[in-house]
Amino acid sequence: MRPLRWRSVRFQRPGYDQPARAYTNIGIAYLNKGALAEAVEHFRKAVDYQANIPEVHHNLGITYAGLGRRAEAIRAFREAIRFRPSYVDAHFGLGNVLLTEGRKEEARLAFERVIALAPDSSIATESREQLKSLTP
Repeated sequence: MRPLRWRSVRFQRPGYDQPARAYTNIGIAYLNKGALAEAVEHFRKAVDYQANIPEVHHNLGITYAGLGRRAEAIRAFREAIRFRPSYVDAHFGLGNVLLTEGRKEEARLAFERVIALAPDSSIATESREQLKSLTP
């Protein structure tokens, strides 16, 4: 008897209407394992099913940044922000990638946005530290 290949059947169940969530969860599992290429593949599939989930774009941004694909990371973080302008983590991720790219003024704006959105948070504290690094 052939073993059941769950990957080939999981989205074929009648009534299952959230494949984007399933692909996102699989992508997160791969991301947590450090399997970044596989994570990107599954996050992209999630976007194919439902493009307006900011968390998926944020996860793509993190994953692309981890792969050194900074231009794609910037696009992904900006997409997350487009779908949820108050998404603090996406602003922070964007700021960090922009800083890595040497785009200091854009990074400064992203970190300032984090502070404006969540002034008492730990991520705002980290943003303040990043801003200090931008000051000559």
